[in-house]
Amino acid sequence: GLSQELIETLPTRKFKFGSIFSRKRAGERCVICQLKYKIGERQMNLPCKHV
Repeated sequence: GLSQELIETLPTRKFKFGSIFSRKRAGERCVICQLKYKIGERQMNLPCKHV
């Protein structure tokens, strides 16, 4: 996997429903871990454009 140093360089943002940067809707889940998104939660943007 990635080193902690490299992970810390990835851009992050706070999640909010209906933002122009998110197509996520209330109750949607991460396609990787299946956890529900929460308003205000920090999300990391990967180079492949996955959040």
